[in-house]
Amino acid sequence: MQPTGSGERRERRRRQGGQMGMAGKNELIAYDDASRSSPALTAQVKQEITREIMRHHLRFAQKHPEKTDLTDTKLVKALVLEYLEGCERDGRTPTKEGIALSLGLTNRWLNKFQLAHPESPTSLFLEQVRELLGSIIQDSVNAGTAHPIQGIFVLKNLGLGYVDKLEVTPVETHDPLANLDSTEARKRLTEAIPDDD
Repeated sequence: MQPTGSGERRERRRRQGGQMGMAGKNELIAYDDASRSSPALTAQVKQEITREIMRHHLRFAQKHPEKTDLTDTKLVKALVLEYLEGCERDGRTPTKEGIALSLGLTNRWLNKFQLAHPESPTSLFLEQVRELLGSIIQDSVNAGTAHPIQGIFVLKNLGLGYVDKLEVTPVETHDPLANLDSTEARKRLTEAIPDDD
């Protein structure tokens, strides 16, 4: 028997251990959608999702509040891999900004470092990570877990060569009167013009 009221949903959550993780949230969303008695994503569920997102990012920001020395490639790799594993554990899509946050830096700072030191081991590693992020976004779009427009936007902003292209195709013009002599062309034009009557 499926629960039908909000009190029963709370009771169901309480029986699941009090806290509702992403799996519980998905069940609640699916239940609400199936019951047709409330929107698929309730305000309460949206708030809880936002809280989980905040907790996920704050965990990494608080763990590494100081700037990481980007010349220490071993440390950078360890922190980035820790972030990626945290995203996998929490069911979050990793982002370039999240990687910067996990290093105690900003995305802008990372970009400046990579521009200044393009051949450093850290820059090469971060480039591989950027490719990984692109692959994750593509797979998420293909799996239906990310909106295609969001995927396109993120891929373009990752700097992986995805750009909008303006394609211009030449229009072939065909002049139906081109091969006619002037008398025949005048006759056809006159026939094509309607009478004023």
